[in-house]
Amino acid sequence: MARTPTTARESAGRRTAGLIVVAAIYVIGVGVVVLWPTPVTAHFEALLGRMHGWLPWSDKALEFGANVLMFVPAGLLAGLLLPPRRRWLAVVGGVLVSVLIEFVQGELLPDRFASVRDVVANSGGVLVGVVVAIVLRHRRRRRGPEGARAQHPGDRRG
Repeated sequence: MARTPTTARESAGRRTAGLIVVAAIYVIGVGVVVLWPTPVTAHFEALLGRMHGWLPWSDKALEFGANVLMFVPAGLLAGLLLPPRRRWLAVVGGVLVSVLIEFVQGELLPDRFASVRDVVANSGGVLVGVVVAIVLRHRRRRRGPEGARAQHPGDRRG
């Protein structure tokens, strides 16, 4: 039995559904990390102690970088799911969610503490993710429907 070719709309719908599933799993994972009652790094002290000897960064820089990296997928997913003119909402939403996370950690989790530094790192990660999404969308738009590079006026390649 021959399969009928999928339309661009069906393909986009599947891609969007897949991104939503990935986003849901990501949100659950980050939720566990940020709402864990004790600092997550406490579970990795032995590993971090060993890494400290061969990494040139301080513990604060490592934590900052980890927070940035943890929120890059949030910006990437939001940037891919939101329409181009609404991507700024991903950055604003990332800042607001980060502030909310720090509020909850500072006020409701006695062994955690709130940090403006974390808000900056988390927000920076979202911004990086949105920029990556914009670049990916731009590159995808430049390619034709079959994945081949679309011919643009002035493009001399054949």
